[in-house]
Amino acid sequence: MKKINQSLRREQKARQAKQDKINEALAKKPSVGYLNKFGMTSEQIKRANSKTESQNPKQVVNGRCRNRKKGRVTRPTKASKRVRLHMPNARELTDINPVAQNMPVPSWFTSRKRKVDVSIIVPMYRSQEVIKQQILSWDLKNDGLTKEIIYCDDCCPGRSHAAVISTWTKRQRELKNPVGRIIINQNHSGFSPTCNIGAGDARGDYLIFLNADCVVTQGWIKPLIDRLKSDPEIGIVGNLQLSQDGTIDSAGSEWSWTSKTFQHIGKTIYKGKRLNNPFAIAKAPKDLLLPGEREMVTGCCMAVPKKLFEDIGGFDEHYRIGYWEDADFNLAVRSAGYKVYYEPKSKIVHHGGHSRSANHQFSQHNKLLFKNRWLDTGRIDKHIKIKRPNAVNKTIKDNKSGKVVGCVIACNEEEFLEASVKSASPLVDKWVFVIGGNEYAYKAGMCNKDGRPNDNTLEIAHELAAEYNGVVIEPKRLWKDKVEMRNAYVPHLKKGDWMFMVDGDEVYKESQLWRITELMKDYNVLIMQFWLFWNNINTLGKGAWEKYPQERMVKWGEGYKYRGRNHLFVSNGRNELVHTLGNTWSGSEKLFYHYSWVRPIEKIRQKLFYYKFQSGNNNDAYVDNVFLKWRTDPKSVKATHPMGRGSATKFNGCHPPEIRQLIKSGKLDF
Repeated sequence: MKKINQSLRREQKARQAKQDKINEALAKKPSVGYLNKFGMTSEQIKRANSKTESQNPKQVVNGRCRNRKKGRVTRPTKASKRVRLHMPNARELTDINPVAQNMPVPSWFTSRKRKVDVSIIVPMYRSQEVIKQQILSWDLKNDGLTKEIIYCDDCCPGRSHAAVISTWTKRQRELKNPVGRIIINQNHSGFSPTCNIGAGDARGDYLIFLNADCVVTQGWIKPLIDRLKSDPEIGIVGNLQLSQDGTIDSAGSEWSWTSKTFQHIGKTIYKGKRLNNPFAIAKAPKDLLLPGEREMVTGCCMAVPKKLFEDIGGFDEHYRIGYWEDADFNLAVRSAGYKVYYEPKSKIVHHGGHSRSANHQFSQHNKLLFKNRWLDTGRIDKHIKIKRPNAVNKTIKDNKSGKVVGCVIACNEEEFLEASVKSASPLVDKWVFVIGGNEYAYKAGMCNKDGRPNDNTLEIAHELAAEYNGVVIEPKRLWKDKVEMRNAYVPHLKKGDWMFMVDGDEVYKESQLWRITELMKDYNVLIMQFWLFWNNINTLGKGAWEKYPQERMVKWGEGYKYRGRNHLFVSNGRNELVHTLGNTWSGSEKLFYHYSWVRPIEKIRQKLFYYKFQSGNNNDAYVDNVFLKWRTDPKSVKATHPMGRGSATKFNGCHPPEIRQLIKSGKLDF
């Protein structure tokens, strides 16, 4: 134990030294002082400043918006005021994702099981005192379920992870098996990213998210899992949560139009009526002690199948620090067709408020994000009992202004084209398919001399055009290049339309489309990041693969087209790249899935030959020396990118439903 304490003290000193450097840097850069909360290094702060100025030329100056590039001040629009309440996103500014690592801990503590029934994920921030009470209350009796506890220290200033080790040490003799693991975030990321990191590391079929300030009771886990197993349509199960004085803290939640929030049943609301005082458990109505469906259960403690959690996409990380993300997740699960359930046989005591995160600096941002997504669109009315008299019922198309034209250029895209168009169609009013190949594609074997693809891409495009309101532009010869192909769809765009560039191997989730409609209200150009799959459906290209964010949405203007050799960015009539003129969004969040490098192996060879003929690079040996070699001996492959940079990593997320269907049918088993 002495060695452990010495190690922890050294770690604390190192962290304090790092924090001192950050504070010193922040003192010199007050404009991004709030980024200190994200544990940024001085170099990251420097990058954030330069990126903020270059990517977001507009700055708020005395209530007005100063354009750095043009040097003039203009009044912000009403819409931009709305967004400014929750922008910029610090993680977008730094262009980094939360980084976490497993902490070395004593062997008697570390769970090494490859598979367990249940993973309990405990996010910790300023939790060093309350976590001790939870650990001392933990029920170690065998209930027939194998478990692991994943403690996620969100860069806690009080070293909650040290409290975990020291408190479990007191119970070491009671342990028959190792308890779990500890993960430490390198920067303070908030509730959503921390829970998602824990879930990504979990080995259980079921996940339980448990706040650090909860004291558990005997046998509290099994009723949650039994309820989930009892009905495949149940997606989330919450439990009976009590206050320290024996009153009900939450028996599930229901929506209140008075407060425009979910209220805790038994504490502040019961059957639509406000309570002056919470029910004492001994005097509570009988129905509060019976299981039943709920509109929501709180993220303080809830159980969910891991597969469903991944399918939904986890907690939405746009909700900063904490609050509203659990309400969003509950509604997302209900939108996916699952029930939210309350199981009172499972009981915990919730202390509440230990992290002092209530009314934090992003509280208004979170509230507005929820309002924009669920209230203003009317989506919430589908999932609550008490509807609005004049309920709104917006679709994704209703949530944007202007006509969206989906613009596709494709050659040999039969594997993903249908999934791509189907996924993006909830946002698209009209499709334009420009089909065919150029001289390089012909030399690589992708198309014939007349430009027609060598697979079924053209036939599929005609079928999709008939189903989703589209037109197909067929090749009359080999296209000169991709610029000519893109300019072929320009006549179908009018001023004020949105040009939505969609490659035939890009797929979107519904939640991403909603996010895009939110951004369209405030920006004229969207440059999006994406997940790029390499070699198979479970592997991502990293490093150099991520250096190419692409212009995907452009609000069309007079004289817009593609000029020169640039087929990825739109120019105006003065030959200026539109995205450089301001009012452009370019964030680090990933808004679509790109399956460019997941193809039958002969098509991968064609792709590399295409680039060889186009650029003169000697890439034809890449398939054998890198692409295929990685499948048998991944450790020997140092760089996965065709140009010699980049790496590969496991994909821990979930694919869009259209891709999951292809996987299930075996169509992607190349």
